[in-house]
Amino acid sequence: MHIVGLTGGIGTGKSVVASLFIQLGISVYNSDYKAKWLMNNNNSLKDELVESFGVNTYVDGILNKSYLSGLVFNDSEKLKIINEIVHPYVKLDFENWVTNNLQIPYVVKEAAILIESGAYKQVDTILLVQADLEKRINRVVSRDGVVRKDVVARIENQLPEIEKQKFSDYTIFNNSSLKELAFKVKETHNEILKSIKL
Repeated sequence: MHIVGLTGGIGTGKSVVASLFIQLGISVYNSDYKAKWLMNNNNSLKDELVESFGVNTYVDGILNKSYLSGLVFNDSEKLKIINEIVHPYVKLDFENWVTNNLQIPYVVKEAAILIESGAYKQVDTILLVQADLEKRINRVVSRDGVVRKDVVARIENQLPEIEKQKFSDYTIFNNSSLKELAFKVKETHNEILKSIKL
């Protein structure tokens, strides 16, 4: 099975790109969503997180996101520990998911930190979604109802775009209309199909 890794910084619109692939009949695995789901539903994973970060990690069995966010916000070491605990569970879940999608030419694995986490090594092709900085900031401000400086801080915390480009096989720039974005996704889809058949 050919696996396309879909990534992009906050506010680039990678989730919109993912939905456009779904419209083309391609299954998309949302790593960030599944990681959160597993953190709330996999008992072994929950035990490991409590062991590392204490009983406040869960409140009535539900992940205490604000507590964890507070721990890792300025502590890259703690963030690394969380990722090291969670990623093996996501990797296994993804592998099981792939076996249920063997009837299509390729699948897409959507992950915000595909490159940073090292998960890019488990995909065949990398598609990077990019957008102008101001567009990204404005999108996140209106989507999440947060202040500009917080968005800028989150962007500065992510791997620079120029570094991500070094890993990418395809890049989609999402600066214009949904119609144009859909056209670019269709174009990339056709190129991926062509490369698989070669």
